[in-house]
Amino acid sequence: MAAFAGLLPLLLFGTILAEETAEGEETPVARSKGQGNYGDYNFAGELYNHVSSTMDGNRGFLISPLGVSQALGLLLFAVGPESAAEIDGLLYPKGANASGLAARHLLQSGELTYATVAALRPDIYIDPGFLKNAAELDSYVYRSHFAKRDIKPFNNFLKLKTQRKINVGLQDLLDDYNPANRLLFFNVLDFKAQFKYAFHIEKRALVAKRILAWYGSIPELGTQVVGLALKESSALLLILLPIPEANVEMVGGRLRTVDVRKLRSRLKITLMNISLPKVDTRQLLNLREPLRKAGIITVFNKTTADLNAFRTELPLDDVIVYTKINIFSQGINAGTSNSTNSEQIAQQETDNERAFAQEETPLQFEALRPFIYAVVDSRHVYLMGRHFPTL
Repeated sequence: MAAFAGLLPLLLFGTILAEETAEGEETPVARSKGQGNYGDYNFAGELYNHVSSTMDGNRGFLISPLGVSQALGLLLFAVGPESAAEIDGLLYPKGANASGLAARHLLQSGELTYATVAALRPDIYIDPGFLKNAAELDSYVYRSHFAKRDIKPFNNFLKLKTQRKINVGLQDLLDDYNPANRLLFFNVLDFKAQFKYAFHIEKRALVAKRILAWYGSIPELGTQVVGLALKESSALLLILLPIPEANVEMVGGRLRTVDVRKLRSRLKITLMNISLPKVDTRQLLNLREPLRKAGIITVFNKTTADLNAFRTELPLDDVIVYTKINIFSQGINAGTSNSTNSEQIAQQETDNERAFAQEETPLQFEALRPFIYAVVDSRHVYLMGRHFPTL
């Protein structure tokens, strides 16, 4: 009996490890085969860097590579060959896979809300083929004069198409626009999720003790990386914390050649104590300049614009994205849930009992200085951002 009692913690650990591995999308065989696939260019890393280059270096931001790829995927059906080649060059840098153009069958948890919209003035012709392609991509076409009186109806349209889950608040952004503006592409995306394991608030930080997480060091990035499982989801929240000799700007630059979707294959399930800041971020970004820096020039140029689907020589005014994340804000209670409070408490107790059954000393991880974060699965980069904690 004593011998069996001594084996119990090991058996429990084996069970938990098996569950964590099974929930991931990569098998041990797939992970081992993927070890040599680093140093590749990727759309998410390129986009992150081009957005970063247009912002204050000490300012956090949030972008959805998936959302931007959906907007650009819709734009592909509107432009001629020259612009199509430029867009394709960004989405598939050096033959890499895009972060995901498919608008359907995304996050398993069902907590991803999004809409892609082409907004045009009423006097602009729209090719029927473009309308068909937009419908196939689960995207929308909206006609507007873009006067101030039209902002509220447009905002209400976006709310309606996102099941009233997203209130973008376009007033501040579109106040600078006037009726001369005729062509805009939008993507709005809201990501909500719960951590699988319990966190609690301690001194304004989210703290979890003796939980299982994916962990490893990525030398070419100069970071420690923690991957946190999300409840009822195949995606991971990755925290990329620069080592003391690096910083977020340096790490961000290196993301061009390290595909964050592949990092899970280099991490191991580890018993950890984790401290995170509370992050509840929403961001509205004009991408005209970042996209021009990324090589998409023709469609924005008054003399070369090739918006063939609209039979116009007018250039595209802008690509505008709104992104919102809600994971960090309340720990296990973040996002929306149908679970009762008693069910959540029971889940906390179960998870804690399983983790405490292990006798090893947990690894300490505190993301209380600037870091980069991403929500990924093996196919998509849902979100990328950087955060400067104020704790």
